[in-house]
Amino acid sequence: MNSKSFFIFNEYVLCLLFLLSGLNSFAQTSQYSSPRTYREYTSPYNLGVIQQTMIYKQQQADQNRYLIDCEVEEILDTLDEIAELTDGFNQSQMNIIKKFTRQLNESLQCDLSNGANARSIIKWLNKCHRYFRSWEDGDNSIGSDIGEYSSNISVKEYSGKVSVSKFAPILDSPDSNRGKRIAEVRNGSVTILEKVSNKNYYKVSYEGIIGYIWRAFIND
Repeated sequence: MNSKSFFIFNEYVLCLLFLLSGLNSFAQTSQYSSPRTYREYTSPYNLGVIQQTMIYKQQQADQNRYLIDCEVEEILDTLDEIAELTDGFNQSQMNIIKKFTRQLNESLQCDLSNGANARSIIKWLNKCHRYFRSWEDGDNSIGSDIGEYSSNISVKEYSGKVSVSKFAPILDSPDSNRGKRIAEVRNGSVTILEKVSNKNYYKVSYEGIIGYIWRAFIND
């Protein structure tokens, strides 16, 4: 190798070393090669509050559905008793039972976590129950049909002695989940002592027993 070729080779090597050192420096300082740090993500929504709200609404819906189911069970028991006593139903009665079933299914499509919806359904069920009872008692004063279910039932406050659904439960606290049943109304009436604040319960007196009754069991 002559001196000129050696000089060119040395320049090539030096340039190569320079480039390699530059790439190494770039690799050490590049934003793509160094680990990134990110700020903690902050959700625009309070997910904890949303979750608690959904849990509460589900609990309310379950509670209201339980009360509705209890009233429906009472009606079905009544219809079973009447069927045994009368050897079945005539065609007109069968049509009314079918109408009742259809309207019940439609009413249960609403938001059952809403107390007003649940109260209107139970009030309508109470009316239906009294009507079906008339088939057994022969009482024609109630009417000839169950009527149409309507959710537009005005909210009413009660005081003094009131009529309630037969076998309506009286609890030891105004809470259907935790309250224990201490009595059942058998004579059809209770005396209201006071309304429980922010709840759909009334404090009542019944045959010397003090307890709480859900307002939907009170008859208009």
